[in-house]
Amino acid sequence: MHADQKTASKVSDVLLSVKDDKSTAAQAVRDGLNIVGYIKTTKDDFKHTLALLKKAGVDKSFLFAFK
Repeated sequence: MHADQKTASKVSDVLLSVKDDKSTAAQAVRDGLNIVGYIKTTKDDFKHTLALLKKAGVDKSFLFAFK
């Protein structure tokens, strides 16, 4: 399932804003997830991981499951 660009952008904006949000709700999110916040990433940030996955034979049809 894919979200439309407007919805994806809205969700991204909300997640990225958690880092600098001083509200009690945002602090509860950071504490509950044990995070400082989220940062914007690009495909380049994952190039080493993607190369390893490709080498391991993982592609979009790979059905991963925890057991």
